[in-house]
Amino acid sequence: MVLGCSCVLDPEGSGPGYPIEYVCSYTTDSIGIPRACSFSSDGLYLTCACEGGLLTAGLGEPGVFIRTGAPLTDAAFFRGTHTVCAASGESLLVAGPGSEQSWTDAGSVVLFVETSGDGVLAVLADGSMLQAGRDLSFRRTGDVPVGAPLSAISLGGDLFLGFADSLARLDAATGTVELTVGTMGAVVDLFDAGAGRPGASVQGTNMLWMFDPGDLSAELLVTFPGFPAEGAATPDGLYFYAGGDPSLGLQVAASSGELVWSSAGWGGTADLAFSPDGQHVMAASTTNRTILVMGY
Repeated sequence: MVLGCSCVLDPEGSGPGYPIEYVCSYTTDSIGIPRACSFSSDGLYLTCACEGGLLTAGLGEPGVFIRTGAPLTDAAFFRGTHTVCAASGESLLVAGPGSEQSWTDAGSVVLFVETSGDGVLAVLADGSMLQAGRDLSFRRTGDVPVGAPLSAISLGGDLFLGFADSLARLDAATGTVELTVGTMGAVVDLFDAGAGRPGASVQGTNMLWMFDPGDLSAELLVTFPGFPAEGAATPDGLYFYAGGDPSLGLQVAASSGELVWSSAGWGGTADLAFSPDGQHVMAASTTNRTILVMGY
């Protein structure tokens, strides 16, 4: 169901350099609280993994709700397709446009699913990775560092993993650890910060951290009024979206650190995601069980 919810935003401020205009929204009451959302590589489709099922939709079109009876924790599109791979315990759900779906046994609890290469990459709790191309055949490829990661993002040929006190860069194809650096706290969210940089939310700080992908040094810190548990960035790396606890609402800050837009009435944020072309941003609300898409 497509819903209008501009009243939920109650925005303050506006600007041409970042998308904040209402485009469409979806309610997830039928499949529960949203957990993780993602755009297809062409930006024309969106998906959200929820506690009781999966939402898929063409941008602005009615959503398709797949009830799973089991909680989904993450979802990503196979690159170049509108087919979704979602994580549910030790299983992977593959769902195409409409309601076509199949399940695959991953052999271990799936922690994260990321678009990578020609397909998707799944990080498993037993320390291994599964990769799948467009033919949907999964293969086990490599090992992740010891200890369960808290967050993940795939950028180019690299996989970045966040841990309780560190950030690691791996070769996404082999799982080889290339570099690990310590952090001030737990890296609870990783996102594409633009210009090939990983961005991170670090527990115990009220900042989003942007790291140099080469040496993982912190090259930009953007401050918010509260802890930004979820982050996202425009592809040019000039504006940063933050959410998390309901007290923070939804915030946008410039790379200069200036807060340029806020929506205190938004509530809690489960996830934030930008379309690859930067034309749309999606926010998943735990408070309202709403998926909101904004554009220019």
